[in-house]
Amino acid sequence: MKLFRVVFLAAILLLAERLQAQSPGTLDTNYVTLANTDVLPQAVIALADGRIYAGGNFTNYGGVGRSGLVRLNASGTLDTSFSLPAPLKTIAGVTHPDGVLAVVVRADGRIVIIGAFTHLGAQKLPVDQIALINPDGTVADFAPELYKGAPGVLLNGPGNTVYIGVSRNVVDADKPIFQRLNADGSNDASFAAPSVASLHQDFNVGVVRALLHGPGDTIYAVIGSLNLEVIRLTSTGALDATFADGGRATLGTAGQQLYSTTLSGQLLLSGLGHSYRGQTLPYSLTRITLGGAIDASFVPPAGLTVSGAAVVQTDNKLLVVIVSVTGGTSVLTRLNENGSRDSSYVDPGKVPVNQLAFVTGRLVVAPDGSAFVSAFGFNAQFQQVVGIYHIFGDALSSKLGFSPIPGGGFQLAWPVGYKLQHTPTLLPPNWQDTGAISPVTEPTPDKTGYFRLVSI
Repeated sequence: MKLFRVVFLAAILLLAERLQAQSPGTLDTNYVTLANTDVLPQAVIALADGRIYAGGNFTNYGGVGRSGLVRLNASGTLDTSFSLPAPLKTIAGVTHPDGVLAVVVRADGRIVIIGAFTHLGAQKLPVDQIALINPDGTVADFAPELYKGAPGVLLNGPGNTVYIGVSRNVVDADKPIFQRLNADGSNDASFAAPSVASLHQDFNVGVVRALLHGPGDTIYAVIGSLNLEVIRLTSTGALDATFADGGRATLGTAGQQLYSTTLSGQLLLSGLGHSYRGQTLPYSLTRITLGGAIDASFVPPAGLTVSGAAVVQTDNKLLVVIVSVTGGTSVLTRLNENGSRDSSYVDPGKVPVNQLAFVTGRLVVAPDGSAFVSAFGFNAQFQQVVGIYHIFGDALSSKLGFSPIPGGGFQLAWPVGYKLQHTPTLLPPNWQDTGAISPVTEPTPDKTGYFRLVSI
């Protein structure tokens, strides 16, 4: 069975030129970065359909009164069908605006958010600083059984479960270092992480800085206040003895470090000031083998200064935020799986400053291989624009097929599971992927925007 949907276009050359012009790494100037956002978003989640959630301490997003969390359409415009009640924090009877610090989207489409808030709008939450949100922004019933401490780190677990860690050193020493919550918020007793006391006598070790997916069902946790270490736990919460020193590895003193993992679960250490198991690291980006050793086969370019976390594409290439050698600004670049620089990727830092000059706050890779970055840039009038920017990936060119057809024109094919979309305005219904093989109307030559594939 041929797993491709096909359309015939009389004037496909124009479309082909637009599609092929989107070189990986190119700034998407048709993506709407809404002006008049008061604070840079710091928690960004990309969805399969091209939309994103962006959370932060803003009270105004794109000139519209939105606080804490917004959902953006695939074009970058505000999705008005989602509206979160304003996150508020009440201390000693005085109410202050607050924000959303971390976001995960569960398998059922509901969103778990954490921050310092005690209320969402007028509604007092059953448990401070954490809430479950429906896809329309309304607050769902959720009363999580949390151990003492302020929730600060989230990670998706199996099904609709969520891993949660605390960000302050107020954890009871005999309680697990972090926990897994069931869909209803109850503690998942089948996952029992080590207690703070069993890991270290230092009370500050209760701080969880990062939770990451490891190989298989394992979980990495970066823990500690001043002296950090990384632990890897099995699906039941036990230390994974196959990693490093009995499931543990020291990371040295806290500094400008960030953490991520490859598709196979290898740990990535990025930023400045890292050491690992007592050894000073030679690069600002290091890959750790599944067994816990420094991976000597991963060699980044000399002089590369990584200033942000590395995020992994579906082909194991890495998008990293680096300090540009010209001007000292932060720009994106892409590395191959072995750490070498990917010459096919266009540095957005080379885009003229009136299009984009950003300092990144958050970077995520979308399912289509493109990237969303929370940043501030400058428009053509050199006005600062805080918000979300879109950077083209190369998944589009690898999935689309072009071939000539008798009588002129071209045949365009794309895999099942995708549809063709026009941004900023969605194409008419006859352009959507229905599986039919029939002629459709080419957009008029003055049609603005661009075309891309999105997951159905």
